[in-house]
Amino acid sequence: MKKRVIAIVAAIMVMMMGSLTAFAASPTADYDVEHYALPTVEGTASVGMALRSDVAIADKAANGGTELWSADINGTGTVTVTANIASVKAGDTVVVVHVKNDKTTEYLDHTVADGKVTFTMSSYSPVVIYKVSGAAATTNNVVSAKTGEAMSVALFAAIALGAVALVCAKKARA
Repeated sequence: MKKRVIAIVAAIMVMMMGSLTAFAASPTADYDVEHYALPTVEGTASVGMALRSDVAIADKAANGGTELWSADINGTGTVTVTANIASVKAGDTVVVVHVKNDKTTEYLDHTVADGKVTFTMSSYSPVVIYKVSGAAATTNNVVSAKTGEAMSVALFAAIALGAVALVCAKKARA
């Protein structure tokens, strides 16, 4: 009986550990596709979609602004980027938040014209543009907590093995 219980528990653990990858997000699920559009770039740079996790860091720095545009910009030297945003008008209060590699934020100097926001950068990573009402964001260096999506496999295995040991110990005493 003891061997049968151990075999059943071991089979269940193998099945559960093998299916843990089913909980992983798809590779494109973390990209901010909704606010992505190719900008005009003066200089050597490539532009890709920003990760939602980076946009979430920028959201905190924008203090409630409405996200208009986001992109992950990689380049060399200094580049000038013009984001084409139809809803932006000259005189709108806009914040350009740069999420650095260390996950802190900085605000980039920029100009706003009808349908365009232009900024210059020389360090590269995601940039998010927000339209804000009232005072512009003033908080800098926002750091997000490091979180995970799934329970550690080692913790799960330890709990399962503990349960098996408890069952076996009970059976041995009986």
